[in-house]
Amino acid sequence: MEKLKQIDWGTLFIIFCVVLSVILLLASIVRATPASTNYYDCLKNGDKKKANKPVSICPQTKMGEGTCMSCHVMRVDAGKTYFGLQEVKKDAYRKYPNDSTKIDMSGNGRFFLQNINDTSFRESLNYFYEQRIKKVIIEIHSPGGSLFNAWRIKGMIDEAISNGIRVETRLYGIAASAGFLIFVSGQDRVTTPTAECMWHELITGEWLAIKTPSDKEDEAKILRHLQDVANSFISGKSTMSKDELDAKIRKKEFWISGKEAFELGFATRLIGK
Repeated sequence: MEKLKQIDWGTLFIIFCVVLSVILLLASIVRATPASTNYYDCLKNGDKKKANKPVSICPQTKMGEGTCMSCHVMRVDAGKTYFGLQEVKKDAYRKYPNDSTKIDMSGNGRFFLQNINDTSFRESLNYFYEQRIKKVIIEIHSPGGSLFNAWRIKGMIDEAISNGIRVETRLYGIAASAGFLIFVSGQDRVTTPTAECMWHELITGEWLAIKTPSDKEDEAKILRHLQDVANSFISGKSTMSKDELDAKIRKKEFWISGKEAFELGFATRLIGK
């Protein structure tokens, strides 16, 4: 009987230790778990002290830290908390080839031309081909640049047109020099009345260059050839003759507003009219 009592006390002691260990373990888990009342509940109940440090648990999706709040936003107005989705760009999934390229909500390709960068335009046009774009709008805001780069862009515009793409050039600000040549290359040429266009004689320059009269004569012939080709193309996009355009730019710049460009035929549509 005495031996049985000793065994019972020993067993009870072991059970006591096991139960105590379980209680201590559960207590540590409870302390490590955030209170069920989160940041947003605290704000809702007006308990600002508890709301000092937010707990990233979304009241909408109940998702945890680092997940939900990457797509939701929260703001407090007059003591009330509002939740909603962050604004996401509709084309965020697209991988454009450069910063000048976009596809708008109507499915039109858009290219913003400031520098006469034929390489960027080639990249954009290839991207539009891949996306099977049917219309491309080139917005021009350019003081000009290389004539040969402009001719290359003009050639790529012709290529796009031959491949069934409708090409519109659009002007809100300025299209000068090579920028103007690209503007008149579009099938549809759209401008605002207050935009400005400028064309002029070709300009070359060399610092401290030593040349003979023959060099100058040869250079003049080349420049005249380049100018005649450009003037013939540009005048052909208007009601002006080449001779009239030659006279307008001789030793000076030829400036016209968007309204005048429309009246002369350089633009096919005037915005707002």
